[in-house]
Formats: sequence, C-alpha cells, structure tokens
Amino acid sequence: LGHDGIAYTPDAAEALRRVRESEAEVAYLMRPTRIEDVFTFARRGEVLPQKTTYFFPKLLSGLLFHPL
Repeated sequence: LGHDGIAYTPDAAEALRRVRESEAEVAYLMRPTRIEDVFTFARRGEVLPQKTTYFFPKLLSGLLFHPL
C-alpha cells in the first residue's frame, strides 16, 4: 500500500495469525464490497479506494470483453 508498517492480505486467517505471532499489532477485518456497489460507482465514473475491488477468482486478462 505504500506505507511502512501497513500490510494487506485478503485472508482473514492470515491476518489473525500475524497478530497472534506478533508480526502485527492489529488486524482490521472488513466486509467485502458488494458487486452492485462496484457497478454503481463505475456508472457514475467514480474511483474506489485501493483493494476495494479485490475479487477472487481472477479472470484471465483479455478473457472478458464488454462492448461499449
């Protein structure tokens, strides 16, 4: 994320392990962004914060096309 001392993991168990093993002082577990909200922001031309649109499984690059 570009900030010393701040890390990101999509895995809640990994985040909790880091706290238990003193690799981190705190873990914040966030609810995932609803896909409907992503579409709403996109239609308005708004940008979401980093990691807001972390989805799994990932589509292969170039696999999905949407004609404009």
